[in-house]
Amino acid sequence: MEQQQQEQQQEQKKQHKYHLTSTSAMKWAKHELNHMGKIASVEDPDIQYSYAMSTLNGMLHLRNALRELVSDPAYSFQREDLLRTHDQVIRAIKHLIKDYSLDVNTIQLFNTRGVLGDLSNIKGTAASMQRVNTRTASNKQPTWANVSAAKVAANKVAANKVAANANANAKARVNTTRVNASKTNARPATNVKRNNITRKSPFWFLGF
Repeated sequence: MEQQQQEQQQEQKKQHKYHLTSTSAMKWAKHELNHMGKIASVEDPDIQYSYAMSTLNGMLHLRNALRELVSDPAYSFQREDLLRTHDQVIRAIKHLIKDYSLDVNTIQLFNTRGVLGDLSNIKGTAASMQRVNTRTASNKQPTWANVSAAKVAANKVAANKVAANANANAKARVNTTRVNASKTNARPATNVKRNNITRKSPFWFLGF
C-alpha cells in the first residue's frame, strides 16, 4: 500500500506543469539572471548566502519550466531560443553552487510537494563542485577582487615612490639654485687690489 502511494506521488511529481508561455518564461529568466550580479555585490556573507539560495531555488523552478516549453510542440518555433536560455540558466546554477558553496539538500527539504522533481543531477553537480573546491583550497587562484586589490596596492606603492623621487629632485634643484645665487651675490674680497696694473708716467722720457 505504501509503495503504491509512493508511486502515485512520483507520478504526480512528473505530471506537474507550470503552464507558462515562452514570453513569460523569457522574462522570468531575465529577472533571475539579473540577480547574479546583485548577489556578488552583497557585502555580508550570510545575507549573500541566503540571497544565493533563494535565487538557486527560483532558477531550479525556471529550469523545469523551460524544459516543459522545449518539449511542447506548440513552441517548436521558439525551441532554439528556449534551449539557449535553458543553457544559460544551467550555467548560472552551477556558478551559484560553486561560488557560494550552496547546499542543495536544504532546498530539497522545502520541496515537500515534489514540484522541483528529481534533484539528483543537481546534487551530483554540487558534490563535484565541493570536491573541486576542497582540492583547490590549498592552491586557490586569486579572485578578481583580490587581484584588483593587489594591483591597487602596487599602484599606490609605485605612486609613493614616484612622489618621493619627485620631492628629492625638487629639493636638489632648490639647493643648487641657492648655491648658485650665493655665488653670484658674493662680494669681492677687501684685500684684493682692484687695479694692480703699473701705469707709466706721461713724463717718462724726462726720467720721472
